[in-house]
Amino acid sequence: GQAMYALGQGNDNNKYWGGRLGFAAGPFDVAGAYGETETVFADKLKDMNIGGSWNFGFMKLMGLWNELKFSSLKEDYWGIGASFPIGQGEFRVQYGEVDNKGTLNGVNTDNNDAKIFSVQYIYNLSKRTALYGGYAKISNDGVSARSVLPGTIGSTGNVGSTPGGSRL
Repeated sequence: GQAMYALGQGNDNNKYWGGRLGFAAGPFDVAGAYGETETVFADKLKDMNIGGSWNFGFMKLMGLWNELKFSSLKEDYWGIGASFPIGQGEFRVQYGEVDNKGTLNGVNTDNNDAKIFSVQYIYNLSKRTALYGGYAKISNDGVSARSVLPGTIGSTGNVGSTPGGSRL
């Protein structure tokens, strides 16, 4: 297990605490975590998840569920994935969905959901060096503006659209 506490860097509105418990035995691995972050509002941002995997040797199957809560807003994510060792490399495939619910300041977030599908290949040149490439496609619903590339949410004009073809 693990525990963490952050003082907020001189700002009481950034304090964080969280914990994680896990169990691994042979090919089975599972862990769950919970954390809270104080905000400038009366409500705290709460994050909880559980994930697990089973290694079959020829394939590793993985699953994750994560929930974020803030005030009356709730975002649930679930995903499943698999990795397949191929010589010095590894092929990965993943599918996930995010579901938003709730209202904040009169804005309803219901039906602003998204789905993602991705594939990736990693070729290990050494223990610390790898070449990789992949493809991912996101389908946004409503005014959801998620993007494959970090830092581009809402800035690419993809609200309610289906960006794809991006590298991972």
